[in-house]
Amino acid sequence: MTEIQKKVLVTQLSEGQGKLWQAALTSQKLEVFWQPAGIDIVELFQQIQKEGRELPNLLIMDMGITNPNSTSLQAVSVCRWCAEHQPNLKVILTNPRQDKIKSVERKWANRQGAAGLLPRLYKDTILDAIAQTTAILNCRLIQEPLDRLAETLAEIADHEPVSRRDAGASVREAATAELVRKMALIPLIVMSDDPEIPQSEISNPDISLAETLQGLTLHDVQIEIDRPGAKVSQIFKDMPMLPGVILTSKGEYAGMISRTRFLEYMSRPFALELFSRRPIRVLYESAQYEMQILSGQMAVVNAAQACLQRSAEMMYEPIVVQIDDRTYKLLDVHDLFIAQSQIHELATKLLREQTQARMVQTEKMASLGQMVAEISHDLRNPVQYIHGNIGYLSGYCNDLIRLLGAYDMETVIPSERVTAIKQEIDLDFLLQDLPKVIGSVNVGTDQLKTLVGGLQSFSHMSDNQAALFSVNENIENSLVILSNRLKDNIEVVKNFGDLPEVMGYSGQIIQVFMNILSNAVDALSEYAVVKTSESNDRETNGNGAVAVKIKPWKPQIEITTAVISPDMASPVDRWVSIRIADNGPGIPQDIQGRIFETFFTTKSANKGTGLGMAIGYQIVTQKHGGKLTLRSPFNGTTGTEFEVLLPLDRS
Repeated sequence: MTEIQKKVLVTQLSEGQGKLWQAALTSQKLEVFWQPAGIDIVELFQQIQKEGRELPNLLIMDMGITNPNSTSLQAVSVCRWCAEHQPNLKVILTNPRQDKIKSVERKWANRQGAAGLLPRLYKDTILDAIAQTTAILNCRLIQEPLDRLAETLAEIADHEPVSRRDAGASVREAATAELVRKMALIPLIVMSDDPEIPQSEISNPDISLAETLQGLTLHDVQIEIDRPGAKVSQIFKDMPMLPGVILTSKGEYAGMISRTRFLEYMSRPFALELFSRRPIRVLYESAQYEMQILSGQMAVVNAAQACLQRSAEMMYEPIVVQIDDRTYKLLDVHDLFIAQSQIHELATKLLREQTQARMVQTEKMASLGQMVAEISHDLRNPVQYIHGNIGYLSGYCNDLIRLLGAYDMETVIPSERVTAIKQEIDLDFLLQDLPKVIGSVNVGTDQLKTLVGGLQSFSHMSDNQAALFSVNENIENSLVILSNRLKDNIEVVKNFGDLPEVMGYSGQIIQVFMNILSNAVDALSEYAVVKTSESNDRETNGNGAVAVKIKPWKPQIEITTAVISPDMASPVDRWVSIRIADNGPGIPQDIQGRIFETFFTTKSANKGTGLGMAIGYQIVTQKHGGKLTLRSPFNGTTGTEFEVLLPLDRS
């Protein structure tokens, strides 16, 4: 019984790869059809069904080729269509840009429904590819012609024909397809929990989020604009990866001619006679077109956005990168997009790590709030017990002192024992100091009671029920909690106004105040070291000049509260304004726009997480409908002021 000949459709591959597949499959008695790139495979299959013709048994196509008017992978749509409408039609995806398939790519292809994923065909992969293809088709492997065809197939692979017209375009088309494939696989790689995927496959460790154009691979091939066109043709022939050349006039930048434009004009009728022996200036002026010149200091991400805004015909033209006033280099656009994809991978990876860090920090804060609530509750009862009995203790001591005084007056001549005890305990000092001790204990219990109250208010920051609270009292509670850090000679000036109560979440507002005050204390502590060093330098400067007496700097935090009615287009007429200012070094202008950005911090890893001000901004603006603004410098050339505005008249 004769075996039915299986049909195979090969498409979306280069001419050389298509010939290799056709020769390899024909050796196995398979009927091979070829379709060029640029067609919609799903539409082709639907048309074949309408006409009543038989569909192929196997489809072999590139995994990373896109539809002409779409950014999605055509391979995905083809695999899904076959799985839904023609499950007997198998699909083999191939990546002709790689000699070896990675595990994450193979898993991705399997999830799409492909029967296999094969690398580029060449002399070392041809036999394995034929074996897998025949196995998928359930065909018997014909070994005899393979032995004879091995050398022939290898020769085809090593000498894949590329026309002069497409020499440069094929490189960029392959690079663009590779970029599309990488961009599609980024979410799969970053979100994968597969321990077999090495970090080197996720991102390029040599690239940073703030990478600039001058950090990429730039081409620096220059030619005088008066040289003949044949010289440029020879340069492109000798350097097949070169996207273009810089044109100079007496050493100065004069323009750029890309490989694509050059080959396009040289392929026209009579172009060899017109441009080969004439200066390249003639061709350059004939091919005059819009050219994109970007600064070498521009970030890769911004450059990619600027490049994508170009017209369709200019999309793949190389970019002129200006390093300085006299230095210009060329950047191949596919290198730019690949760098952007690597930055995207790195940013996604960092975002995942930072999200995990934020979850850990949130869990810690939740545990801290619960712990503080339990401790403050346990402390409150004994503190109230001590504080409530201090008054009685003071009264009892006064009564005993009065009784001792009466005994002393009634006893004219005390006994020797009483006299000895008086001298031993120093009765006069004891009677004077005992009220002071009781007064100190009373002050201490007052402070302890206030501290416990502040801790309780702070622990209620997760309350879901809004209530009226006193802003001034919240500030006092925040200062009590931070009292230990404020002891370092930091003066706190309080200008409290007469404020009505505000509706909101008291514990969360305390958290905002504590974050602002804590940052102010950190800034003042660091600035104090600088000021002390400057003072010491002035004292040790023995140059004989008359020293100018400078008023010593003293760290200070000023807190001002008031009710204001600003003239702003807002439904809220009255606001409670809380201004917290310090006389520290101030915040540099270039980072002020990032102060409320999540995870942004200027502190070391063990001192800050970059969450405090971001969370504070969310609490004020989202939870309370308020505003949180920054002003720096606040006092001349130094100082920083944060202003919190909480609405009073809102539903």
